[in-house]
Amino acid sequence: MPSCLSVWTLYLCATLMKILPTNNYLNPEPTQYKSHEKQPYQQHCPGILHGFPLNKTNSYGLDMDLATTMGTHFDISPADLVPGLNIDGIQNRLRYAQNINAEITSVRPDFQLRTEHMVAIFVVDLKDLESGGGLSPDACDPLHLKERLESISPFCKHYMLHRDPKNLGESEWAHAIPGTPEEQPPLNHEMIRNHDSEQIKKSITYHSRFKTIETPPSIPPSKQEQMKCVERDGHRCVVTGSADPRVFWFIPETWNDTVKHNDDTGNLEEGCINLTNIPLLEDIHSAIELGKTHKAWNMLSVCEDLYEALTEGRCAFKYMGRQTLDDGKVAVELQFYWMPFMSGRFNRPVGFNPEDPSEEVTSDYVSELPLFEELFIEMLLESNAAPGLNKLKNITTKFEKRLRSGYSFHVTMPKEDAEKFKSVVKVHWACMVFTALCGGTCEAWYMTGRNQTDGSLKPRDREFNLDKTGLSTLAPRDSQTI
Repeated sequence: MPSCLSVWTLYLCATLMKILPTNNYLNPEPTQYKSHEKQPYQQHCPGILHGFPLNKTNSYGLDMDLATTMGTHFDISPADLVPGLNIDGIQNRLRYAQNINAEITSVRPDFQLRTEHMVAIFVVDLKDLESGGGLSPDACDPLHLKERLESISPFCKHYMLHRDPKNLGESEWAHAIPGTPEEQPPLNHEMIRNHDSEQIKKSITYHSRFKTIETPPSIPPSKQEQMKCVERDGHRCVVTGSADPRVFWFIPETWNDTVKHNDDTGNLEEGCINLTNIPLLEDIHSAIELGKTHKAWNMLSVCEDLYEALTEGRCAFKYMGRQTLDDGKVAVELQFYWMPFMSGRFNRPVGFNPEDPSEEVTSDYVSELPLFEELFIEMLLESNAAPGLNKLKNITTKFEKRLRSGYSFHVTMPKEDAEKFKSVVKVHWACMVFTALCGGTCEAWYMTGRNQTDGSLKPRDREFNLDKTGLSTLAPRDSQTI
């Protein structure tokens, strides 16, 4: 199990390196705030990155890598600091982000890279950004590249909508439930001659929508498959070892339990492959079968407290690998991580120089990007902080040690289930990490979604800012948004 950083060690680290003022920011018993009252780090440590002389020759510059430097002095693994983020590739990712921005603005000058775009560039596999990768400028034309990048946040928001079945009845999520699309005429020459862009979008979206066929209208969750999961896991939580576990679904049970839900999910399948490289329509979703993931290979036995934390996005499981056993079964290794509880930065522009998109990415350049500065430093400071709920701090592993990020365990299953299990865990992990790094832990409804009627993006930063200041009196922008 990788070493983990205690709250007090991190405080000492920050104080010695003179990047934090003396305050209670890393108090081991943090104050409880309402979900929309997260305390942004900049209120406590403004200009924190500017405490370092960021230049190529300085030992604390990003060329040497800030996180790696901290790890060198304090025996901290970058993996412990930022779950799922390849810290060692951060400068390369910045360069790829700059290239993507330059490519898209060459045909859409009004385009701006925003928080959700930058987080996607942090989270996807590095090979997806390299030459020939799905998010590389040489893989497709600029407009398709823009569409691919913009498909990720709506997909993750849809995942978080269904992460807890109760969300479907909550007022905060009401705007995110797609309505029934109105029938639209097929695309024709008259629309094009009249430059009727709104009708063109509606027609294309309607006639290219996902359609479930030859199925019953709905199916109930399979009690038999849930029992198979519990029996596979020994009737105990796989993390804590406690009895009477609940069944956690990696792909939410309501993603595909009705024709409507199945269609809504299918409409966003592009975001899945752009984020995870996993084709949703192979093993996870189907146009001719409801409940394709209502199987034991999509489930895990966890205790009640972890179940609640998982549905809120406070923690997640990461797929690590698998090993074939002598009896032909497969032992799959998972790691547990607490998700960072970060400030919301929904839809915020990154700040690349639109007048000179070819400007070299250096440490000095990075220090001029306020969003990146805030995001990167808060990831370092927050990602391993103790969970905000006291009951979560007391959770112990089956070895009676406090549950920390990086805890590994194995799940034994039939060989034929292992590959599908890997796919659903990777989708779960990517969506949870993406949401957390956007600041969506416990308030993912503010993430940018998509209107399933015309395909347009629907950011919620205005609602977030109004709610945060207590001034919100606005009705939801659009009931078709997801």
